[in-house]
Amino acid sequence: MRKGRLIVAVSAAIGLIPVIVYAVLFPKMPSQVPIHFTGGTADRFTGKWGFEPLLLAGLGEVGLALMLLICWAD
Repeated sequence: MRKGRLIVAVSAAIGLIPVIVYAVLFPKMPSQVPIHFTGGTADRFTGKWGFEPLLLAGLGEVGLALMLLICWAD
């Protein structure tokens, strides 16, 4: 049981790295940020205040939360 908690804690810490980087770099970001690339060229943009950049940064934590929910429900 203790090993499982350690794995969850490490996974949560690793998942927070992109969120922290996003928060640190947010003031330096342009008002429009690319969120999709095709062939190395940006083809979809959104505002830095939009939901997508935060979702992309927090996707690791969302995945961890869903995994824990599934394990808890089992």
